[in-house]
Amino acid sequence: PIDPFWRYRLHGRYEFTDVWSVSSHDALYYYHDEGWGAHAEFTLQRQGPWFIFRQGIDGKYDHKERLWELAHTYSFLREIDSKRAINYQVGMLAETKPEVQATGYFVNAIYRRKLMKEWLFYEMIPEMYYPKEDNWKMDPSFTIKIEMVFSEKE
Repeated sequence: PIDPFWRYRLHGRYEFTDVWSVSSHDALYYYHDEGWGAHAEFTLQRQGPWFIFRQGIDGKYDHKERLWELAHTYSFLREIDSKRAINYQVGMLAETKPEVQATGYFVNAIYRRKLMKEWLFYEMIPEMYYPKEDNWKMDPSFTIKIEMVFSEKE
């Protein structure tokens, strides 16, 4: 069935210097079946000579559950050459119900490669995840993705 919705988005970016910037992406939305929600993302970035460092805070609010799902991530992105890049990440996941608490920690490396010009890519992502619900025991995973870009517009 059709699920009507509306969404309001706000994007902003501010550059402090040639190498430091901050950006924010926020959205407020309403789905007829799911109700209200919000998404907020705040990123601090430093452009180095051969790397990009990012610190990001991401949150999603679920009005039905009355809770925020949060993520705090540190990333170190390095372009290997014009076709390949790798992004090392470490982060924490949390939620606010019944109180603010960590629900998991993760470490991963995202290897990305162009296959065909600017429209076909693949990624390999080894990850170690430590969920609270499993007494912080390591849950390793390996993900392979294929991405096709049909339009450059977001």
